[in-house]
Amino acid sequence: MEQIVNERIKVEAQVYTLRSQMIDSAKNNGFTDPETIKLSQQLDSLLNLIQFKRSKKM
Repeated sequence: MEQIVNERIKVEAQVYTLRSQMIDSAKNNGFTDPETIKLSQQLDSLLNLIQFKRSKKM
């Protein structure tokens, strides 16, 4: 159980970090900047993975 909690905390931290980086990039470089798009895609992939794992548990 502790391992699951630690993994969840780690994933939530990754989501928070990517989201913050994406927002900063968008503010500084614009929404269509390649770095902003790359961060957005990474965040999308992580969120999709989280959703997929949750749907498998049901």
